[in-house]
Amino acid sequence: MYDVLNDLGRNIQQFLEAVLPSCDGQWWDNCVLAHLTFQQRRVVEEKGVTSLTELDLAGLLRVLDQNWHDINTSRRMPFEARNWLKEAQSIRNR
Repeated sequence: MYDVLNDLGRNIQQFLEAVLPSCDGQWWDNCVLAHLTFQQRRVVEEKGVTSLTELDLAGLLRVLDQNWHDINTSRRMPFEARNWLKEAQSIRNR
């Protein structure tokens, strides 16, 4: 299961790196930092995280979820994809 979650995180990270820059010129601040929880943001600041590759799975899932509307507008994601995202968040949180 650990390997599956690792692969999921890597794929989400690659996907976000491809789509977020086209959503906003200040994508790191507006699409990533602005959508992390207080605790996630604090960890990012303490560790000096500056790229998506340094975020954990919880952070990546949250960034994808919080930016879903903008990403879906440009990418026309299948309806089921949002459900898969929510299920992935539930599995990770368990």
